[in-house]
Amino acid sequence: MRARKLGGLHRSRGTLPPKRVSLQSAAEILALLEQVAGELVVLDPGLSKAGALALVAGAALRCVEGGALEARIAALEGRRAS
Repeated sequence: MRARKLGGLHRSRGTLPPKRVSLQSAAEILALLEQVAGELVVLDPGLSKAGALALVAGAALRCVEGGALEARIAALEGRRAS
């Protein structure tokens, strides 16, 4: 029992070093969410994965919708400036 506990405490999860990400646009945020979803599918075992994926998918959907609005506003501002 003690060996199992120690093995669990000292097991490496293989985490990646953090990298700097930019969250200035909907496209950048969506790219990050896609990366997180991919890592969840591969790395995270268990039932909590379904909830985490649902959360990431919902955030991604809102990001896509926001990106579409961002593009429409830019187009309208471009027309107004002409």
